[in-house]
Amino acid sequence: MRKLVIALFGLVACKQPAAPLGPGSAPSASASADNPKAPASAAAPASSAAPDPGSGVAVAPAFLPPPDFGPPGPIVVTGYSRIVGTGMNDPAYASGFTHDGAWLGYCAEIGARTPGRTTCELVSERGETKSLSSDVGEDFDAAAQRALDAFVKEQKLPLVAGGMDRASAPALHGTWRFARDLTLALDEHAQGKRGAAVRLGGRVGHEKPVYPIFVDLAPPAASLPFHTSWVNSLSLSPDGRELGLVAGFFCMEWCDSFAVRRLPVARLAAQIYNDTGMRHHGAKDYDGSAALFEKAVHADPSFALAAYNLACAYARLQRPSTRAALEHAIRLEASAKTRAATDADFEAVKAEPWFAAAVK
Repeated sequence: MRKLVIALFGLVACKQPAAPLGPGSAPSASASADNPKAPASAAAPASSAAPDPGSGVAVAPAFLPPPDFGPPGPIVVTGYSRIVGTGMNDPAYASGFTHDGAWLGYCAEIGARTPGRTTCELVSERGETKSLSSDVGEDFDAAAQRALDAFVKEQKLPLVAGGMDRASAPALHGTWRFARDLTLALDEHAQGKRGAAVRLGGRVGHEKPVYPIFVDLAPPAASLPFHTSWVNSLSLSPDGRELGLVAGFFCMEWCDSFAVRRLPVARLAAQIYNDTGMRHHGAKDYDGSAALFEKAVHADPSFALAAYNLACAYARLQRPSTRAALEHAIRLEASAKTRAATDADFEAVKAEPWFAAAVK
């Protein structure tokens, strides 16, 4: 008999690197790309990201150039095999968002008993969890199973096609505003320190992919690491604001486990732009990194890490907007003050009075 181990995860927090927060410590740029004669302190402070009165959504700060994401288009993902049945594991037979997007989760059969026991685990946008099960101790609860089946039908939880040995996950459908730039990338069979893992990220244009999202689970026992992982579903919420990831993990006949992640689309896109920008920054391509950090901030104006990295790139280029960018980053995350004070990226502007005031 297999034991089903459940793991639920809510919204993913932004990636926080070890101090210093800046992209790197390469030599400073010697001229401003905006205006070779303008010092980096020339720009006046700009307002931080604030809610758009018409939408309630954070808008990009005024110092940024207009965004250039191109027209909306379909979400494209590579590495999503949609093959969830390996012949040994027990994939979830229903997986994804409910019809209204209120819940993301899965339903899976527990073990190989007759009649089959089923468990459903779901998570809301606010991190609330819902559990439904027809397994009561060692007994089968027929009434609970009927209620569970009714929930799946009424909520239109997407069903996995085919038999369990040939199960196929639902396709990813939907559009987003980053279609011209970004292609999502999945690595369903990654390995981490704790065993099998799933990585999700993407690539900008023809750049190499980056994987800011890493999902693994603690094994049920030290001697039973998960050796196989798969993506049971990758789906877009009905309102287009979130990607839903349901990943499965398997350790022979001993356990099948699942992880559920609700990923804000804007933050995921911002992380892909940001992490790609870090590569350019590390290679001293500060114009390239600045352009990518700008897109990261446009994608998610509340993403403090991208805002700070943008200030670092502007400082390297001695752009007039350096002051506004750093003050915006500090508004989002106060700890940016102490990091900037010792960050080599700001070497060219550390003598400026505004910088001393900003990091005080």
